[in-house]
Amino acid sequence: MFDAREYLLNHVAPIAIEETARQTETLIHNLEQATGRELTEKEKRNLAWLSSMDDETVGVFSGLFKEIATKR
Repeated sequence: MFDAREYLLNHVAPIAIEETARQTETLIHNLEQATGRELTEKEKRNLAWLSSMDDETVGVFSGLFKEIATKR
């Protein structure tokens, strides 16, 4: 099972871990709900990486994912 916190501990500055982990878990949850399937480990790792970007970047992609999900 993918552990966002463990991944981030190894790839992101410790001060940002909790917020980034929360963003990662939200992205994973929303995309799994939208796709109707569990994401792969690779997909989850990439979402963890994306979540480590600045808040604006994360917000842009989150908004796009939500928009796509509502148009299905």
